[in-house]
Amino acid sequence: MGEKIMFGHSNMDLDCFGSLSMARYLYPGHLMVRSGRIHPVAKNLYTVYRDHLEMITAKELKKHSIDEVVIMDTRQYDRVKEYFRFIPDFSGKITVYDHHCETDCDIPGASVYDGDFGANTSMLCMELLKRDIHVDENDATIALAGIYADTGNFSHGNVTGRDFQAAQYLMEHGASLNAVGKLLSKLREEHQVSLFHRLLNTIQFHNIQGYSIITSWMKLEGQMAGLAAVIERIFEVEDADAYIAVFELEKEGSHLLIGRAGNPRIDLNIIMNSFGGAGHPQAASALIKNSSGFPIYAHLLNMLEQRLKHALTSMELMREAVTISRKMTLLDSALRLEESGNSGAPVVDEDERLVGMITLRDIQKGRKAGQMNAPVHAYMTRNVIHADRNTTIREIEQMFYRHDIGHLPILEDEKVVGQVTRSDYIKFLQNNGDFREIIPQE
Repeated sequence: MGEKIMFGHSNMDLDCFGSLSMARYLYPGHLMVRSGRIHPVAKNLYTVYRDHLEMITAKELKKHSIDEVVIMDTRQYDRVKEYFRFIPDFSGKITVYDHHCETDCDIPGASVYDGDFGANTSMLCMELLKRDIHVDENDATIALAGIYADTGNFSHGNVTGRDFQAAQYLMEHGASLNAVGKLLSKLREEHQVSLFHRLLNTIQFHNIQGYSIITSWMKLEGQMAGLAAVIERIFEVEDADAYIAVFELEKEGSHLLIGRAGNPRIDLNIIMNSFGGAGHPQAASALIKNSSGFPIYAHLLNMLEQRLKHALTSMELMREAVTISRKMTLLDSALRLEESGNSGAPVVDEDERLVGMITLRDIQKGRKAGQMNAPVHAYMTRNVIHADRNTTIREIEQMFYRHDIGHLPILEDEKVVGQVTRSDYIKFLQNNGDFREIIPQE
């Protein structure tokens, strides 16, 4: 009878290690196999926990007779072919655990378990929680690092409540936040700090279909450890919807693209797929081999212009305008706001043109002064910040932050056609998972 093994995708990342550290409890006795390539962000973790993980290398599979395979964090054959290369006669059972639900499985005969999770590790944790299985504190720490890394510290748009449940499960089993923090800390090396400053000086700012996109292009001799951490740090520093860095690798004759996105309507996985890469909607990369001399950077910019649909605007966010006539009294204004359920409204003149803004707070001042029969224009705010139908939601966000306002009238031909309130914006933030499909799949 043959042996049973489990492994993750090539270029193993933290979520891959986290998934395997949990899978060993679902599949006790299975040998864990390590890829020949470990992603730079996961190398420190593997160095620290090497003895605990007890993994064999893919090459060592030649010494074993395998009759069952369990695969973590991918359902694409190209990402696991390095393992099957050493077991060419394998014809046994294949089970896949992969949270990339949007990807088709091309591994022949595989049974796939998937679900809506921000991290693949979370899916394994939830299965262990359901079975009331306890895990070792070291495995709990490895798994928590995987969840933190793949969810962007629980900030990515694909994070679900079950990712938090998984993290709680791991904390209850002794996961160390201190260790996770050290494993995830960025820019440890001198060359990373140097590259960070060099890249900052090459950044180009673009407004592409209403999105704030930053890009950079740089020549490197070859691939460098910790590039992704540098990109993430720059993305954290710069206020942009997405950042894509293009590295021309001179010795290899290749190009490496690494991207990060914060806007849930920009799917970097689809973008990188166009270059033969992969990843997540908010973090993806692509290595384009034998591409020396090709204008990859120009092609990237052109593709973004063509394939990104326009960013959401005030049209998708605004509510119907409830206006107040400048001739109305504060009392009439208060009744109108109460009837409409608004805390503020634009004030208009006889031609429906914007002349001010009145809020319940302004009316309260008149009430305290015993002036509820005073005309509304005596208490309204003048020189009102406003937007138009084509103002993007990103621009609206900046208006709220910069001017500390709670109501933003939307104008067309100088007339009020709607307004966006702070509560409208908050609802948008809470429901941004519903706003996808900006880059249509071909």
